[in-house]
Amino acid sequence: MTDPTKPERAASPAKPILTTRRLLWLVGVAVFLALLVLFIADNFVLVEMRLFTLRIRARLAWLLIVPFLLGIALGFAAGEIRQRHRRTASR
Repeated sequence: MTDPTKPERAASPAKPILTTRRLLWLVGVAVFLALLVLFIADNFVLVEMRLFTLRIRARLAWLLIVPFLLGIALGFAAGEIRQRHRRTASR
């Protein structure tokens, strides 16, 4: 039972699950993944990479994607280290 001395609260409007920003983000991710799949499928030829005396036979797509992802990871790590260094230096 409700207390007659307390006013009833109006129900708060429910937040939409799929906002415009989320929809745009999902569409962007879907387009990126579709392009990535097409890139891999188009560059799935076996190539030989030579670096000094090292020889590697691998798919061209992987020889392009793996260094790209490693570069992104190293960039994020360098940014985190730089931010931590700035935080500790400002104290």
